[in-house]
Amino acid sequence: MVKVIVKVIIGLLALCYGALFLSWNMGPQEIISWQMGGWKYSQPLPLGTLPFIGLVVGAVIMAIAAWSAWAVQKGAADRATGMVKKAKAKLQAQLDTINELRAEAERLKSEMESLRAGDGTWGQTNAASVEAPGKAGATVTDAAAEPPGDDDEII
Repeated sequence: MVKVIVKVIIGLLALCYGALFLSWNMGPQEIISWQMGGWKYSQPLPLGTLPFIGLVVGAVIMAIAAWSAWAVQKGAADRATGMVKKAKAKLQAQLDTINELRAEAERLKSEMESLRAGDGTWGQTNAASVEAPGKAGATVTDAAAEPPGDDDEII
């Protein structure tokens, strides 16, 4: 609170000094603002207004400079925000995939446990689903139908 009061007092003192400066320097001065060849544009202004005109022009130039720097920083922040949103979306997709795989693993684990605890047929397959070794497309039942003399691995 004390800082605010001090700042307000300093601001008021600066305004009072500016008003006094204008009242002290009210003598008109011929100010040439544009001159080309034999032509010139001039206007009489009080000498005290020149510093204030300079302050206004400087404030406008600094406002433009501050705005351009702010625009660059805002653009960089917007790009970074977009990258973070994209990364979050990708991470969420990966987490969804992980959760789906975990659920599938749990389902398979419970299915395996139910098969182990079932009717004793766990691990057995039917003959139609097993291929004969060394013969693509041939099943175990086809291999059993061949004559025994054609099998090279008989002991």
